[in-house]
Amino acid sequence: MHPLTFKYLLNCFWTKILDIYLFLIYNYCIMKKSNQSTNGCNRILSPLTPAESGLSFTVAVFTVLVISLVFSLAVTAIASGSGLTTEQFNEAIKDNLVYNALAYGLSSVSLFLSVVILCRLKGRKPLADVPLKKPRARFWAIALLLVVGLLFGFTELNNLFISALQKIGYSKPDMSIPNDRGYELAMWLILAAAFPAFFEECIFRGYLLEGLKELGTVFAVIVGGLLFSLFHQNPQQTPYQFICGMAFTLLAVKCNSLLPCMAMHFLNNAVILVTDFFSVPAFSPTVSIILTVLGLACFIAGIVWLILTKTEKSAPTEQENPANHTKSRFLLFAMPGMVACLIMWVADLISYLGV
Repeated sequence: MHPLTFKYLLNCFWTKILDIYLFLIYNYCIMKKSNQSTNGCNRILSPLTPAESGLSFTVAVFTVLVISLVFSLAVTAIASGSGLTTEQFNEAIKDNLVYNALAYGLSSVSLFLSVVILCRLKGRKPLADVPLKKPRARFWAIALLLVVGLLFGFTELNNLFISALQKIGYSKPDMSIPNDRGYELAMWLILAAAFPAFFEECIFRGYLLEGLKELGTVFAVIVGGLLFSLFHQNPQQTPYQFICGMAFTLLAVKCNSLLPCMAMHFLNNAVILVTDFFSVPAFSPTVSIILTVLGLACFIAGIVWLILTKTEKSAPTEQENPANHTKSRFLLFAMPGMVACLIMWVADLISYLGV
């Protein structure tokens, strides 16, 4: 197929996806207006429905994609004005601290805008649908077991998956960031650890989970993990992010608070940054095996403890329009975001095959 033909078909496909997304937004607004007219002031007491939670995922995905596209177009325009190709310009500034700060910070800005959009659609105050209450002490202990299990138990297992990808020709270039000075580490701990931990948890274990969990804990945990891994669009980290997403979701369901999840998420990202900053050498095979076994033991212990722990009750809420509280409605509104993420995931995989 001619490259221009492929590009034309791809643009047409993205246009259709955007049309579906806009249709869902319109459909939601009509549904919201109808519910307000029948339920009156009780509307403010209602939780997010599965349909609204599915929409929250799609809103987050398209907000990130649109802002990333604008950023890419701006970089292309600057490169063109400098007389360089986009590839040459990216190579010249890949170690530039400001450029990397913008590139990584835009993701958090996009998620923040997603939260604002969702609050506007729902007619609620910012973070009104996000549980941030103080959890019981045992949930902090469980969170610590889980994050230790993830970092030491599943990192090596994920490396096996990367090795399998490399055997089929997948080889993604190293995209390291400048991180050899104290102020750089401090900046990354904010931009690449704290901000993602807060905003991603607000989206995935806040807005997304609120409607998703009423469809069943098992369904919520599996779908929550799947959407979390798809959202990152990184083939190399898909298994690890899937396990992280499921563990975070189960913890949020059980403790009815996002604070332990945010802490886990931050620690997971921070440990990677700090390890890179201090150039911690790779462990020997024997040590790696021991740490993996201990990590898996910690993770299993945390999951078992979490399952056996009584679920914290949430405040009673009004429920409206049962038709919107179904798996099919959730999938309908989440599907545009899922398809968009899957396209980007496959595009990344194909782009680095045989590099």
